[in-house]
Amino acid sequence: MELVERLAVSSITFRDEPLATAAARVRRLGFTRLDLTAIRHYCDHVDPLLVDVGEEECARVRALLDAAGLQTVSLTGYPANPLARDLNGDDWAEGMDAYVRLGIALGAETLVLPPGHPAPAADRWRGTAERALPWQREAVRRAQAGHLTPAFALQSDSLLRTAAEGAVFLPLLKLPGAGLAVDPAHLAAVNDDPVDALRALGDTVAFVVLRDTDRYDYNLPPGDGELDYPAILAALEAIRYAGPLVLAVDDVSLPPEEREARLQQGRAYLEGYAQRKAA
Repeated sequence: MELVERLAVSSITFRDEPLATAAARVRRLGFTRLDLTAIRHYCDHVDPLLVDVGEEECARVRALLDAAGLQTVSLTGYPANPLARDLNGDDWAEGMDAYVRLGIALGAETLVLPPGHPAPAADRWRGTAERALPWQREAVRRAQAGHLTPAFALQSDSLLRTAAEGAVFLPLLKLPGAGLAVDPAHLAAVNDDPVDALRALGDTVAFVVLRDTDRYDYNLPPGDGELDYPAILAALEAIRYAGPLVLAVDDVSLPPEEREARLQQGRAYLEGYAQRKAA
């Protein structure tokens, strides 16, 4: 699939609006692929932990997105904090099952998962990771049982901040098939070189958000900040990444029209890049 055809938009871009409104905005801009984000109290587009995610609810969400002409390529969820000392195993399992059930109903390919927060001190990283592993392994098993690819997000103030931490974490799972969700703007924020990081992570990259940054604003469209996006895109090609390329603007302080404009700018940049490459 060509680069532009792999573009998707994260519903987190319009997390301050109901899902129907967000979906309509995305489709009106000409996008047809969606990363559906469902994070309780943050992006309540669909929160499996607060609703009965049975056949009726899954069918309702599927019908809503079908009516908007949107295909759900991925589901980003947060059932609970896997680093919480009072984490209830039954709640974690039920939350994972709810997300997986919804992902299956929507035909999603990838389930993006939380690594847990807050980020531990360097000398406590391994012990903290070991504490989270039983829950993370359970998440991987349940996602894969639903034929979803689990991707753990590299996120600021989390167990997995850097590419190096992500690379160490995956083998600890001792379960093949899990990957990492990567965002070049995030990598830059933690002083990772996005190009070097992508090349080092290789085929463990399972999900990519494309954002740019000027070191002040981390929600700029590709090509609008200081990151070397031609080199980033070349690195993704070099590692043979073939998954979704997700545009996202996670800043609801911006008017919706500005967020729409940034999505359009990002697409225009990537279309131009693809045309120049083809020529």
